[in-house]
Amino acid sequence: NDAMATGVIEALDAAKRKAAVIGINGTKEAVDAIKAGKMLATGDYSGFNQGCFGTLAALRQLRGQPVPKEIRFPVTVIDKNNYQPYDVPLDTARRWAFLVQREAETVGAVVVRDNGDGSANVELDYVTPRFRDCTPGEFVYATSGVFAAHGLRRLVADPELATQTSYLTRVGFVDDDGQMVREVPTAA
Repeated sequence: NDAMATGVIEALDAAKRKAAVIGINGTKEAVDAIKAGKMLATGDYSGFNQGCFGTLAALRQLRGQPVPKEIRFPVTVIDKNNYQPYDVPLDTARRWAFLVQREAETVGAVVVRDNGDGSANVELDYVTPRFRDCTPGEFVYATSGVFAAHGLRRLVADPELATQTSYLTRVGFVDDDGQMVREVPTAA
């Protein structure tokens, strides 16, 4: 993990030696080490998203709804080429998780990370199989007003989501120089 990788960096520095060091967890300390050229990379499995989905699974279980047997989270490799969105003071890094409900059923979740400039990265957009007709996504992105209410003007799909171009296009994202982006409708 990143704490052990940081210890390895300290030991290497003390011994005046160099080695490629990689951690896991995407911590602020790891990002600082990457910026300083002391760590090659870290992987972010997003503990925040894990907590959100753990809560979602618990709610579904309590309501007697089906719970997936397995939920996989893609790892985001953070290195010198893409650390900037993760390089924010801990007290200002904001993420929001939105549960999508239909009647009394939780049908999906969207997690965004505020970039501090009116834009946010969509880190997670998940809908249960029964509701994959895009209507929950159309509601969240086009009519709910939730992003504008949080001061956001633009959404950028994280690279892992950007491969879902058909879905993203259907819910209003467009290709902008290789990134899937969506302007946020102003609050009504």
